[in-house]
Amino acid sequence: MRVFQYSKSIKRRLNDGTFIKYYGNDGDHYKLCIAGCNRRRITARREKNGTTNALMAGMQFWMDTNAYASRTDHSPIKSVELGCMDVVTSQDLNDFEDTIEGLVFVNTNETEQYPIRYIVQWKQRTYDGSPTGENGWITSSIESEPIFKVEGMIPVMQYRFMITAVGPGGRLGGPIMSNWVQSLTVEEKLRVPGIGPMMIVTQYNNEDGLCALVKWYHSPYQRELSPNILNDRLTLFGNCHYSITILNETSQETMVFTLVSLKFY
Repeated sequence: MRVFQYSKSIKRRLNDGTFIKYYGNDGDHYKLCIAGCNRRRITARREKNGTTNALMAGMQFWMDTNAYASRTDHSPIKSVELGCMDVVTSQDLNDFEDTIEGLVFVNTNETEQYPIRYIVQWKQRTYDGSPTGENGWITSSIESEPIFKVEGMIPVMQYRFMITAVGPGGRLGGPIMSNWVQSLTVEEKLRVPGIGPMMIVTQYNNEDGLCALVKWYHSPYQRELSPNILNDRLTLFGNCHYSITILNETSQETMVFTLVSLKFY
């Protein structure tokens, strides 16, 4: 994959102290290579800054991988999940509609090679006792990280996501789909998640010095089952953003953080 030559390996530290690996770069060559992969029309003159080759490389990659799609047997993606949702209130005075946003988690097989990019597609449908009005797959973005935000979901609408992994040699196996999930209602109230036993581990590292790693198992609150939704997976959905307060006899500290894993906080 030509994007690989314009990218660099990056490690992102998660809340539990572990890391995920992905490839990213924000240089001009990388951006134009991605544009070529997306088959976008770019009319600006590029000869002077030397980025023409990067654009052509991206376009050539798209043609090559389109002809030899799924030439690997297995995808490194194990599963795709919409792991949490939040209600977003519009700040625009002329917009009176609230929307739903969520985080999609792409769970990869650690023994496989790391994908360079994730092609994101989605579809939606309404539900009134039975599925109706399902649209076709829409390609929305190409992501570098296995965790990304989904914005602008319509309340009480069902969504499904499909992710295709892409490596240096092209597409890695076939696409992996999530289960159908229904977005929250705008009246959804914030609830405190069920918290199991906390694990506290004292450690030292060069970045934080002497510190304590505090973690607990992901256990969002339990919603009531809906008799009108088949295979109701919404009972396990919690919020994407949390705050935790740590205090003792002499001090108190409150931290706000975002969910980065479906296993631990």
